[in-house]
Amino acid sequence: MDSNSTDSKSGAGAPAAGSKRTSGDVIQSDGIPWVVRVDGDDLLVRTIHATCFGGKFDTGDTGQTESGILNNGFPTADAYPMGVALPIRSTEAATRNSPLAFKGAHIPWKTVVKVWREADGEETAVKCILIDNGPDVSKYPSHALDLNPNVALHFAPDFDPKKIANQWSDDGFSYRIVGGANYIS
Repeated sequence: MDSNSTDSKSGAGAPAAGSKRTSGDVIQSDGIPWVVRVDGDDLLVRTIHATCFGGKFDTGDTGQTESGILNNGFPTADAYPMGVALPIRSTEAATRNSPLAFKGAHIPWKTVVKVWREADGEETAVKCILIDNGPDVSKYPSHALDLNPNVALHFAPDFDPKKIANQWSDDGFSYRIVGGANYIS
């Protein structure tokens, strides 16, 4: 692939530091079925599988996040934090091969991430913040987004809050990482 191509690797095959990206560029990783598109200063991931993590009833989570923001409360739609986890850390085996796992510094915690159902359009997006690293794309390569229970309940208001973290997932989600393109390395 020549240096002018819009398709390039991230994660283990990320471009060299200082690589300039332009709107429309695509970032992809081997073995990962979803891609990241550069859209001005933002990063856009479309039509992917979302899962849920954290909250008081998640049997596999203590509520601790890598950002330090606790994610262990009773789930309530639209409550604080409206948090997401994205596979952004190149230093962790679970997310190393993600198209969002840039070499060097990762996208900062508390970065705004807008999440929506693709069928409903971006104008319906829910404003969230990045609070954790995940999902584990080494085991689940099609998973590109973890919603905390507050966000998941926004999209699935009839789901039992005590079961959402352990049982809910859905296809057809998209998200925009506001200012995310500024962290590509």
